[in-house]
Amino acid sequence: MKIAHFLVLLLASYLVGLLSGMPPIDTVDSIASGFGSTLKSVGIVILLGCIMATVLERTGAILGVILI
Repeated sequence: MKIAHFLVLLLASYLVGLLSGMPPIDTVDSIASGFGSTLKSVGIVILLGCIMATVLERTGAILGVILI
């Protein structure tokens, strides 16, 4: 049975927090704030990359990139 990698990472983060002695609520808050700060710094780069890839694909310019 395959489990999504993201869910495994969340579960592992939760378990590490609990095993280190953090209360469950603090563990969830810590995971949420860490995910939020990561998404804030990396999310715009991923979004712009997806937009650029979609534009290249729809205009056919991706063939020029592939053939270089």
